[in-house]
Amino acid sequence: MERALESKLETVVLEVTSYRKHVEVENKKIIDDIFKNVPYIVLGKTTFEENVNVSQNGKKIIDVDLGILKKAWQSPMEKMFS
Repeated sequence: MERALESKLETVVLEVTSYRKHVEVENKKIIDDIFKNVPYIVLGKTTFEENVNVSQNGKKIIDVDLGILKKAWQSPMEKMFS
């Protein structure tokens, strides 16, 4: 069962489709009002912390410093374009 939930999370986050959209709003109530008759999932929220934290079912599964992620993202481009 736990793997099925992980698989669902991976599908929601990673799958690219023409009918799945990501929306950013300041207030969850806005989403509740706009999508009251449409199934949706809240993926997270933006904070001032310099970490990326991911939890599933109340259990933290990722806690990574944003600087580490930025370096990992930029490194291949620096090698290619320098």
